[in-house]
Amino acid sequence: AESEWLGDAADRAVPAVIRAALLADLAAPLAAVLQAATRQRVELLPPPASVPVSHTAPAALRFELRRADGAWRCHGALLFDAPDALSVFFATPPAARPDIRAAYASLPVPLVFEIGRTELTMAELADVVGGDIIAIERWRAHEQNLLCVARLPAAPAWEITGRPSGTRLTVERIREMPLEPTRNDTPPTTASTHDASPDDAPRSLDGLAVDLRFELPPTSIPLGELGTLQPGAVIELQQGINQSVIHLVANGMLIGTGHLIAVGQKLGVRVVTLTQPTPRER
Repeated sequence: AESEWLGDAADRAVPAVIRAALLADLAAPLAAVLQAATRQRVELLPPPASVPVSHTAPAALRFELRRADGAWRCHGALLFDAPDALSVFFATPPAARPDIRAAYASLPVPLVFEIGRTELTMAELADVVGGDIIAIERWRAHEQNLLCVARLPAAPAWEITGRPSGTRLTVERIREMPLEPTRNDTPPTTASTHDASPDDAPRSLDGLAVDLRFELPPTSIPLGELGTLQPGAVIELQQGINQSVIHLVANGMLIGTGHLIAVGQKLGVRVVTLTQPTPRER
C-alpha cells in the first residue's frame, strides 16, 4: 500500500516517521470522516518495532481500501487504546473472522519428493530404452542416509527435506527458499553472425541440455498438519523407497518410470517404462 501511495518515498531508507507523516497527509480526508464518526482523535503513527502485530486484537476495526476500477486494493486496521472501544459502535461484538486453516484443515496438499537429478543431452535422452540404467548425478545424503526433497510453491517457497526409511519419511528440515533473482531482460552481447535464411538447415538439438528429475510417487498431507509440521514428524509413503516406482521427469514432463538401484557407492535408476517416442536406432 505504501508503494502505491508514496511511490519512491516508500523506500525503507526513508525514516518510518516521515513515511507515516506523508501517509497521514494523504489519508487526511479519511481521518476527518473517522473522527466525526467516532468523536475520537485519529492519528497515523509508525507501529512500534517491539510490539508484534496481532490479527485477533479485540480493539481493532479492520477495513479495505480499493480503487474505483477495482484493480488494486489493500487492507488495514484502526487500533483503539481502550479494549472495549468497539462496543460504542456495536451492540454485540462483531463475529470473529473464521480461521481459514481450520476451515480447510482437511484440504490435501500434494507433496512430491525428489531423490535427485541428472543432466542429459537431448541425444542421450533419445537413446534411452527400457532396461537402461541412468546414473543419478546429484543427490543428497546425511550420515549414509539418502535424503529426499519436496518443494511447495508459496511466497516464499518451502523446501521440506526428509529421510526415507521403509514406507515412512522422517522430516529433517523445513526452510523457506530465497526469492528468485530479478530477471535481466537485457539480451547478452554476442558475436555478430549472419542471419539465417529460410534455406538454412534446421538447427541440431542433439546437444540441448535436459534436466531429468527422479521423483517418488506423489503423496499428500492435510493442510492442518502442514501448518504444524516440524522436524521429526513422519510422513507416510505409498511404498518403501527400494520397492517404489520412481518417476522420470524431463523438463517437468513425466516420460517414464523405473526402480532405484545402487551401483557401488553411486545411485541409479533402472528404466522400466518409457512414454517418449520410440528411440532412434543406435
